[in-house]
Amino acid sequence: MVTKKKHIDTVNEPSSQLYQAAAKSNISKILDLAKKLSNSEILQLTKKLDLMVNKESELASTNFSNFLLSGPVMDDIQFESFQQERNDFNQWRKK
Repeated sequence: MVTKKKHIDTVNEPSSQLYQAAAKSNISKILDLAKKLSNSEILQLTKKLDLMVNKESELASTNFSNFLLSGPVMDDIQFESFQQERNDFNQWRKK
């Protein structure tokens, strides 16, 4: 088996299967524990998990909205300059 010589700055990353195996084992442990719960406890658990997921998705969407809204904004002079440069570029491009 021939292996390629790697560049000195190349980093060997672990296989994605390694991460998946760890996640699968954690999930299987959680499921084993959940099997021991009563129906009412399972319903409570699913409600709490739904709340956690919803909070996370709401937080992610509000963070992204805040990120977009906190970006730089052009004033009128900058916008006019941008429009003029765009028009000049389009005229040059169409020649």
